[in-house]
Amino acid sequence: MTSAPARESWWPVVVAGLLFLLSPSILEELQPNLTSRRLSAALLFVGGLLLARGVSLLARRALVRVGTPHLLPALRIAHLLMLVAVTLVALGAGGFRLTGLLAGGTVLTVVLGLAAQSLLANVMAGLVLTSSRAFRVGDRVTVRSWAFGGVEYGGEVRDLTLTHTVLSGLAGVIKVPNARILDATLIVHPGGSQGVTVKLPPGVSLDDAGAVLTPDDRLVPVALSEAGWETVFYVAPNDAGRAVLADLARLVNAHVATNPGEAVS
Repeated sequence: MTSAPARESWWPVVVAGLLFLLSPSILEELQPNLTSRRLSAALLFVGGLLLARGVSLLARRALVRVGTPHLLPALRIAHLLMLVAVTLVALGAGGFRLTGLLAGGTVLTVVLGLAAQSLLANVMAGLVLTSSRAFRVGDRVTVRSWAFGGVEYGGEVRDLTLTHTVLSGLAGVIKVPNARILDATLIVHPGGSQGVTVKLPPGVSLDDAGAVLTPDDRLVPVALSEAGWETVFYVAPNDAGRAVLADLARLVNAHVATNPGEAVS
């Protein structure tokens, strides 16, 4: 009983729901005198239920695929809200007067909407990130956004909640709002590489530093000043990556030893 929803395909349910939603218009064109408001409302209700079910199945599959099954309880709440919306639409289509109910909740809806604007933005961004499979739990990512004032954050994705993406990096645990990740430049490092910031002295060129890298590593220049290049090296978080960083440190130290007047920060 519990394993059936995970095996059920979502697209036939969505197609059936759309057919039920379109059937009142089709029946009205074919038999305008035989189509009643209650029949149209019943068809809309069934179609809405099927469509909500299909969307829930698709979202469930996306959450499991990206490694965030702990968000399934939140998905049940969203499914319940969809059922409430479908019921209200069907009742309105069947001729039931919902004006007083809707008008009474308008002011409260506006107030709650304004208060929860940031929360809803993060929740919607989290749903987009999970459904688009932008990254998975366990990937190493770097986030660059104008909202961070030019500072980038990176690390291993430890969790994706409804409102935040939790990263674990050299700076510790970082909780980045989902909305900021959605409108940011997101770098997913192949092979789980990690970013290490290195300041090169003026006498060490980018070509010299790049010569110690393997084909799987990357060097990203960040800024050039009188103190030299500030760069970010993306290397594998294993012995090979540590060996690359050790070779880079020997290169920098050898240059500083032969040029003691150059300071390295």
